[in-house]
Amino acid sequence: MPVRYILTWLDTEDYVAPAADDAALFVAETLSRHNLVGTFKVVGEKARVLERRGRRDAIKAIARHAVGFHTDFHSKPPTVPVYLEPMADWDESVAEFERREGRGVEDVKHIFGKEISCYGQPGTGWAPQAHRALLDWHVPLYLDGFSYVGLDGGPFWFQNVLTVCRMKASVYVPWQDAEPAAKAVELFRRAMDALPAGGIISFGGHPCELCDAEWWDVVNFSGGVDRDPSAYVAPRQFPSERIAKNRTEFEKVCAFVENLPGVKSVGPDAIVEACRDTTLGKRFTREVVEAAARRLAESISFLPIEEGHLSAAQAFYLLADFAAAKSSALPAEARAKPVLGPKSRAETTIAASHIPGDEVVAAARRARRDMDKTKHLPSAVEVSDGLLSAGDFCATLAGFMASWLSDGARPERAEVRKGRLDFEKYMTGLGDCNDWPPFPPDFHAPRLEEFARLQAWTIKPAVEVSRASS
Repeated sequence: MPVRYILTWLDTEDYVAPAADDAALFVAETLSRHNLVGTFKVVGEKARVLERRGRRDAIKAIARHAVGFHTDFHSKPPTVPVYLEPMADWDESVAEFERREGRGVEDVKHIFGKEISCYGQPGTGWAPQAHRALLDWHVPLYLDGFSYVGLDGGPFWFQNVLTVCRMKASVYVPWQDAEPAAKAVELFRRAMDALPAGGIISFGGHPCELCDAEWWDVVNFSGGVDRDPSAYVAPRQFPSERIAKNRTEFEKVCAFVENLPGVKSVGPDAIVEACRDTTLGKRFTREVVEAAARRLAESISFLPIEEGHLSAAQAFYLLADFAAAKSSALPAEARAKPVLGPKSRAETTIAASHIPGDEVVAAARRARRDMDKTKHLPSAVEVSDGLLSAGDFCATLAGFMASWLSDGARPERAEVRKGRLDFEKYMTGLGDCNDWPPFPPDFHAPRLEEFARLQAWTIKPAVEVSRASS
């Protein structure tokens, strides 16, 4: 029987209503009672509030599960996309995200006594800089229900961070229903049916939904208006009998999941191990290089290989490493380092239809040297008469290498090709991310969308889950 792995994540965020502390305690204890692994993505301020209120009971109960991070202040203005959108420099914007959110990372780690297992954005406050920061923080997983990037409803790699978002098998308890447990059970059955060969079921929610009758952040930060903590307004609470029913309904859901056949409740560590990137540290044969060259000459996107998948960025590096061999003879193998996408977009400036072969090889050497230094693809590659954009150089080099490998002799010249950036289709609508109440009116994020498209060079499917252990 195929095994489905249930990844249960709880955005633990309401730092205004004390009742939300009780809700988090109840959820953590209920999951433990039913032998389920939870992943509590905790807001930095929520962790500090629990500590200030003396809620060691809630802290200890949550710490029995996996602990993730959910930004330092969640939706308190300015939110992540709002403070990052004006920044035009990629490195500076990543540093700004780390500066503003880093305190929360350290506080959550200190208060719960655990390493951060994952990160997920608040609401629709997604920004590609977060993935890059996770590499610096050594956080191995991006986990959320919503994102502006996704890959056929399965786990994927983005900026070399394993990402579980926009999953085709997802369950979210609909607390607005009269009988939420019954609806959740139906959603679980659908999720099971969506994974006939096994895979990951993403089961998400918010502990505060058991007690809060309205979103705490909508009450306090709608329209992007900030307020002093002394003026925070507690969200309206459900009547005590409704809270009791919600708890009973949550318990029913947990009991159902505990007894599902062929299901294993796991945390982020198990998913990271099961979906590990099997291409890292490998060297690839001429056959792989030739397959990559033929593919990228026509369509630039991730490439399926025997070991899994190479991202477009890895494939770019692979071609450059192969072409940049010091001897005139082609090497037997080449590397495919997991570099990141370009930091900016550049346009092709040359008008020539062909460039000399020796210039292509020299440009590939410069590009590889640049990637080894910066860990990013170059925005453009210089040739004698001007620049080739990253995409156009990739396609040009790919066509050149395909001919070289097919004919056995280095071509005298290379046809200048227009790169078709098919990986960009996995990015959707970030420029119009104005649907979250804490955003300012008419907020748009075209610069964030551009950064996301640049980093989409790194997207590729994660290795299919074959085994996991809690």
